[in-house]
Amino acid sequence: VDNKISIVTKKEEFIHKNHVADEESKKQLMKQQMLFDQRQKDIQELKHTVQTTKAGMQFMQRKFHEEFSNLGMHIHGLAHAASGYHRVLEENRKLYNEVQDLKGNKITGWLAALSF
Repeated sequence: VDNKISIVTKKEEFIHKNHVADEESKKQLMKQQMLFDQRQKDIQELKHTVQTTKAGMQFMQRKFHEEFSNLGMHIHGLAHAASGYHRVLEENRKLYNEVQDLKGNKITGWLAALSF
């Protein structure tokens, strides 16, 4: 009888230990599943962040090219204006020199007329 009780007790202990072990395994499996799910969510968020960043970079690149093109056109306009300015400046110098020559000739003519 004691032997049967001992066997039954050991059997119950074994069943209880297995049940506890199964519960622990289930808890561990649930933790791993939750961790896996969180990692998957983190990966999806990172993918979204990468896509958003990539789109932002492409937008910035397009804007850079537009601004660079606009700057080139502006510089071309400034170069054209500077060229026109230099032409006008050279023409003004010639006119100034001609006026000075005419004044000089006029004074020379007066002096020649006075000397007679």
